[in-house]
Amino acid sequence: MSHKECINRVCFEVLSRDNKYLLSVKLSSAWICRNTLIEPKEIVLRNGVKVLYLQTYFPDAKSNPSCITKLIRKLKPNNDEMDSRFAYPIAYLMARIIVDIILKEMKRIDFITYVPSHKNELRKDFDNRKRILSKRLATLVGEYLEKLLGKRISVQSFLDKTSDWKLKKFGPYEERLAIAKDLYKIKSSYAAYIKGSSVVLIDDVMTTGATLTICSDLLIKAGARKVIGLVAGKARRLKNVLKYG
Repeated sequence: MSHKECINRVCFEVLSRDNKYLLSVKLSSAWICRNTLIEPKEIVLRNGVKVLYLQTYFPDAKSNPSCITKLIRKLKPNNDEMDSRFAYPIAYLMARIIVDIILKEMKRIDFITYVPSHKNELRKDFDNRKRILSKRLATLVGEYLEKLLGKRISVQSFLDKTSDWKLKKFGPYEERLAIAKDLYKIKSSYAAYIKGSSVVLIDDVMTTGATLTICSDLLIKAGARKVIGLVAGKARRLKNVLKYG
């Protein structure tokens, strides 16, 4: 990948420029780590769909975590809450990757969509509103793209989650895939929009890729011409890295 961003600079610029509530947040030495340079990486799902991610996300890291790990921890402190103010620098970096990398490969992008949550899984935000985290990211990405490209790319809710069943974190891929097949579906009212379109599918974190595989499969079966996934972090247990490299 040729695109690199220093997330410390992005945090300073984006958080202070786009969100007045974070002007008082101190993002100095506490945010500086040994891996501050964002160089997006890619992984190909079993169905052939490419997914790009900003950095590896280590949920179990206790010291020297990556910048994306720090941002995600601030963004979703637990399963019931979120602080979407920390979605701004992540969304900005995602938008830059779309402009600098994905758009060159896809030639055109018709829609941005996201991995949905069930209504029982909505997170309570700092302003007491309930939101879908991936939707918030996708919406912000759309806003940044309009600034960067000078045109709007439609953000649509193509997918629906039919149950609040949660996939086991770091469970076996085949097990997660089997469960995910019954959790998601295409919204029938959007089928005509998907056919022949190029879609960027956004989520916050990718673990095994089972959810993204199912969701991208649904989009492709609905007639999407091209689908590329984009996530903030690829989750990996730090203890496995230390053990296996």
